[in-house]
Amino acid sequence: MKYVHTMIEKPMEIRRALLQSAIYSAEMLKNYENLKDLSNAKEDVKKRLKLNIARMKRMANDVRKNLPIIPKELEKPVQIKPIPIRARDEGLHLSSREKIDKELMDIRNKIARLRI
Repeated sequence: MKYVHTMIEKPMEIRRALLQSAIYSAEMLKNYENLKDLSNAKEDVKKRLKLNIARMKRMANDVRKNLPIIPKELEKPVQIKPIPIRARDEGLHLSSREKIDKELMDIRNKIARLRI
């Protein structure tokens, strides 16, 4: 058998490229594992959510069953008299510039009253 020796041009670049591809593939495997872990965690959260919703439905049904029966005379709608609400300053919906202008006006008014 004959031995054939060949020489690779720029072996350092090929080695660097090979190592870089190994790094990329290791990162891809790591990302895949992270994705699998996230997927499993998502499934666990979904299961817990479904269980909690089912428990809440059962609890709501139990509450409905335990509520007292309302007599027919109380089921009629009752007239509710609206309570008048005193209007406040419209300062609740002012922009920051409008608030500053209002504060400046208030301060100027106070100063004007002090001079009298």
